Amino acid sequence: PNAFIQINFAQPVISNVIKITSRNSVYYKQTPTHFELFGINNQNQEESLSKIRVSWEKDQTKLFLFINEKPYPKYKFKFYEFKFNGHVAIAELNLGQI
Repeated sequence: PNAFIQINFAQPVISNVIKITSRNSVYYKQTPTHFELFGINNQNQEESLSKIRVSWEKDQTKLFLFINEKPYPKYKFKFYEFKFNGHVAIAELNLGQI
């Protein structure tokens, strides 16, 4: 699949945690089970920050920590696998810094 979400910030920010919540219905199976996060620098070069494989239940929130001390103006999630109908669905997606 060629599914992705790109988040653009006005100023570069540091992120080292991903928070994802699956949907609260049968569509929780659309939550990605294999994805990768990239930081995109000012030259639009993608740098892999984290590769994740995970399973989900309904309305489940998970945090994924990764090592990153570099600010990026853009972050991109590439979704490789999900279990239902070829669609990606996420109830909540956040980037943060711990």
